[in-house]
Order: sequence, then C-alpha cells, then structure tokens
Amino acid sequence: MGRKARRGSHGNCRRRKLPKQKKKSVSNKTTLQQLLRWFLPRNSLFEKNDFHGNVRWNGQSVVIQAIICMWYVHLNATEAFEYSQSMLGVLGIGDGIRCYNTFMNALTRYRKLFSERVRSRLHSLTQEVAAEAFRTGIWVLMAVDGSRVDAPRTKSNEAAFCAKNYGSGKTARYRKKKTKGMRRKKNEKNPTSPPAPQVWVTAVWLMASQLMWTWRFGPSDSSERKHFVDVLKTEKFPENTLFCADAGFVGYSLWKTILEQEGRHFLVRVGANITLLREHADIALQDDDTVLCWPRDRMAAGDLPLRLRLVVIKDERGQTWSLLTSVLDEQQLTIQQIEKYYQMRWSIELAFRGLKQTISRHTMRCRNNARLLVELEWSIFSMTLASLMAFGEQRKTVPLPSEKQRKRSLAKTFYALRWALNHPHDYGDEKHNLLQNLAQALVQEYRNHTDKRARYRPKNPDKKPLGDPVVRELTPSELARLRKIVQNARV
Repeated sequence: MGRKARRGSHGNCRRRKLPKQKKKSVSNKTTLQQLLRWFLPRNSLFEKNDFHGNVRWNGQSVVIQAIICMWYVHLNATEAFEYSQSMLGVLGIGDGIRCYNTFMNALTRYRKLFSERVRSRLHSLTQEVAAEAFRTGIWVLMAVDGSRVDAPRTKSNEAAFCAKNYGSGKTARYRKKKTKGMRRKKNEKNPTSPPAPQVWVTAVWLMASQLMWTWRFGPSDSSERKHFVDVLKTEKFPENTLFCADAGFVGYSLWKTILEQEGRHFLVRVGANITLLREHADIALQDDDTVLCWPRDRMAAGDLPLRLRLVVIKDERGQTWSLLTSVLDEQQLTIQQIEKYYQMRWSIELAFRGLKQTISRHTMRCRNNARLLVELEWSIFSMTLASLMAFGEQRKTVPLPSEKQRKRSLAKTFYALRWALNHPHDYGDEKHNLLQNLAQALVQEYRNHTDKRARYRPKNPDKKPLGDPVVRELTPSELARLRKIVQNARV
C-alpha cells in the first residue's frame, strides 16, 4: 500500500478555519488613565505662575487626587487621602501631595482658583458630550433649589454654620406660644441641646443632562434667593436659559434680576405668598393669562411692573399648580411644555438625595469650617465628573436623546468606578469592563404597585398649604399711575 495522503492535500477538501483571536482586553488602570486624561489633558488648566513658587506639587495631579479621594468610600478624611495618594502612584499620574494637612491647606488656599478652572472645564465637557441633547427645544433647562448638609459639632463649625438667631424666628415663637402650659418642669432643668451646625447648599441643576452646573454654600439660615441672585450676577449662562424653581424663589427683585440678562427666563410655582394684578379691559394685553407683578413699594418708587404669564395646571390627583413664567409667547412655551418642564424639576431633589445618601455626604467629615466647605465642594465635583463619564459612554450606545439618558444611576456609576480603582490591574471582561459598566449604569425600570410614601413621617400641622396666588384688578388710581409711568418711560 502506498503512503496515506496528507489530510487537506486534495483540492476538494475544506481547510480547517483557525479560531479567531480575541481582542486583547484593556486593564482598568489603562481605562482610568484615559478617562482622567480626557477630563484633564496635560498642562490644560494650570500654569506654574498660578501657585506659590515653593510648591513641589502639580495642580492637575492635586485635582485628580481630590477627585479620587471623594470617589472612595471612607469613614474618615485621612483614610481617603491615603488611598488617593496610593492610587496616584498606581495610575502613574504626576506628583501629588504626601501630607494630609498640606493637601487640605492647598485646596483651602487655592479654593477659588481650583473651583473656577474645574467648573469651567466641566461646563465645556458637558456641552461637548451632550451635543444636541444639551437643549430641550430652544431652551436650556436649569432647576434651582436648596438643601442642608450636616456638619460635625465643633466650635469652628458651630461658629460658622449655626443660625445666630436660633429660637427667635416666627415659627419658634409660634411653637413656644402654642405649647405654653404643656411643658413639664423637668425640661427646665434639662434644656434642649443647642442647634447642630448645617451647611446650606443652593444648586443650579442642568435638567436635560442630569448634571450639576453651579452652587453656593452658606450657614444653615442662609437665603437661597440671595444665593441665586449672587449666581446670576457673577456667572454667565447659555442663551435661552429657562430657570425652573419652586415657590421659594419668588419676588419682584429676583425676577427682575433674571430678566435683566438677555435671553434668560424663569418658570416658578407661586402660591398665596404672591399678589398679582390684572389690567383694566381698556388696556388689552397679549393674552388673558398675562398678569402684572407690581408690589406697592415698586409703585411708589415709579418702577415699571413685570409682565408675566400665569398658567394653572391640574394634575392626575386633582391638585392645581399655579405656575408663573416670563415667556409670554405661547408658541415658544406651550402649556404642555410648562407642565412637563416643571415635573422635570424634581430631578434636582434626586440629585440632593444622591449627594447625601448615595455617596454618603449627609454628614461631612472635616471638623474645620474652611476644610468642610472644601470637602463638600469636591464631593460635588466628584459626583458631577462620575455622572459625566457615564453620560459620555451612554451617548455612544444611544446617540440620540432618549429616556434612558434621563434615568442614569449614580449608585451604579460609583460602583463601577470604585471597582476599577480597587482592581486596577485586572483586565476588563464582560462582567467588570469599566466602560461597559458605565454605559449600563441606568436605573432599573419596573412598575411599582405599592405606595412608597414614608408612613413614619406625620404631617406637620404648622405647615400651611401653599394655596393660590391672589389676583386682583388694578384700581383706577393705580391704572392712572401705570399710564403715567409708561409715558415717562417712552419719553
């Protein structure tokens, strides 16, 4: 017998296909380096002249160190600092600061510089990533609201954040009067503890992209309206910005400050705390919904009234909302859009919940008031950057605006980043791929069949319902004064 023919030598035999080579997976370390370099390219934000000549650290390395420090789940501030210092060496990102006190002193001393540069960088990246989703129609929707964050009870924090007139307000005097004769004698021997220090946070939230835009801090008795006025006077906003707020942001001076900036408008819920006017029939306005905001002190001063539009909406529960907007043209802002945009305002409440519960900043760690503000600010920076990274990966998978982008999960985003930081040398597989986990960091969609309202929180009997705004017609004397002021303004 002849030799056996080699397999595959015949022309009709099929050649065996070689298995496809799998693409080499990238380690978590490399992915984190790419994301952080995308956030801060080399020599992009800071120069040597920005800091004191004797410093040995690099500004961009300190920014990344602060971000990693706030991403880490920590019980105390020093433990998080040691973790961030070690991660800088693992990732090979510049020279950070090796001493905790030096680190916090640097962030405190150059707080304004760091805040302006990093916030500006986040603004530009937000517009770049969001692209056409940055606007909803012609509007850039921004929600405004305030909340409080607890601080450790130290002398420094109590002096900086506690209310100076605690117990002297209208509500406190009302409660003392209401409970007079009902108090026990032993309470006089054991008085209540002094108020705990709290930091008031007033935030401006980008509703379409679900990202923090800017913020202000103050003591526990701060005015969120004053914070918002300071933001309007010191910062710039995109054209056609529509600010959405609840019933706390009312008043002639606040609304006039918004309208003084060209292309800025507002949508605010109003109640019985505001009085509006309607003109007489002989001076017909554009619509029947148009009203005037003209307080008596502004009448006496000779100021022009604000022409606004009042829309009353009834929800599914039968409750009515009185919403006031400065957009008089119904084609630019319809009633359906007003209802939808005000409901979207609730996302800022979820942002505060994410800050205080998801990333555990309901109580800050620092015992010094200046360092506490630094810790709070960098916590917001870290939350915004993490959400922006997840938003960017989700935009790659779903490029067009969709509902999935509006249901981004902050908890899953932080879980993905913390896993990558704790396992930097692991190669991302299907289960632990950082970019894939960021793209899938979405809120679980399910239909709730139970009432999730808190049963343990009783209704506050001292809190009055919001009510409806008071709307009345101008008196003949007020109408004559209005005509005179309008004539003088034209001249």
